[in-house]
Amino acid sequence: MVCITWVASALFFKKVWTWIKTYWYIPAVLLYTIVLWVLFRRNGASALEVLKTSKESYKAQIKAMEEAHAREIEARDKALVQYEVILAAIEEEYAANHEALSEERKKKIKEYVDEYGEDPEELAKIIEDRFGIRFESTNE
Repeated sequence: MVCITWVASALFFKKVWTWIKTYWYIPAVLLYTIVLWVLFRRNGASALEVLKTSKESYKAQIKAMEEAHAREIEARDKALVQYEVILAAIEEEYAANHEALSEERKKKIKEYVDEYGEDPEELAKIIEDRFGIRFESTNE
């Protein structure tokens, strides 16, 4: 009887060892989970606090990106308005002199506005130097 139990036990352990060699990751994940649970079961509240802080940080970063995007859109819109004002002033000046403003010059003006749009004083100086037109700011 002992011999049959020993043979059955040996067969059982061989099957278990074959299963562990094939599916080694399942016991490894279970062991890893148990070790982590034992080590960190006292710090559950602090883990939740870390998650909450991460979520708040994420929201703050998203808000900052949205505000920066809104500022960029506003700056772009101001540059476009300034471009239209400058273009109208130049066309008016050339119309008075019976000269047509070519598409090439319009593109050049657009490049100047894109390049110096952040600095209106420098833009006005460049327009005055290149085209001989004095631009007076309408800002308050």
